[in-house]
Amino acid sequence: MLLRILPILILTILVPDLYIYYFHIHHKHRARWIKVLFWAPTAILLLLTVWMACSETLSPQNMEAIELYLTFYMLFALPKTIYMLVSLAGKLVGRFIPPYRKINTGISTTCAAVTFMVMAYGTVFGPSHLKVRKTEFVSQDLPKIFDGYRIVQLSDLHLVSFKNHPETVKDIVDLVQAQHPDLIV
Repeated sequence: MLLRILPILILTILVPDLYIYYFHIHHKHRARWIKVLFWAPTAILLLLTVWMACSETLSPQNMEAIELYLTFYMLFALPKTIYMLVSLAGKLVGRFIPPYRKINTGISTTCAAVTFMVMAYGTVFGPSHLKVRKTEFVSQDLPKIFDGYRIVQLSDLHLVSFKNHPETVKDIVDLVQAQHPDLIV
């Protein structure tokens, strides 16, 4: 599975870092430890990517490794990719609207920071963020027997997230049962 998208993953890990390094980090006056610190998450993510692509342990029993990898990818590679794309768009806009050049880095950084925060929030709080949305469906084509029929639909359950949180699974079961469903899908 991962092997099919390996080139895309490697590109989205390396290209944004090369862009950021070239425009912000590589200056001669930067301390060496800053450069090492900048490249450390990238090196770890690249090693994890190659290991995951070559590994034969990508089975439902080993979903924790996939979850760890995707979490690391979303927290590090995705915000840098967003930064690069917004920055490039800003450079294009800056050619036509010169004052925009002064705020481009700030806008790009803000977009990357918001992406990071959304991903971090989803990773930490997402699995336990339960929401009930009630919708009434009315149709003349349905037989009268379905009047008051209750259907509970569960979606976006990443079961691996609940492996070490049985209390959340209990909360989900209680929440579903509280709806008094006739059908659960």
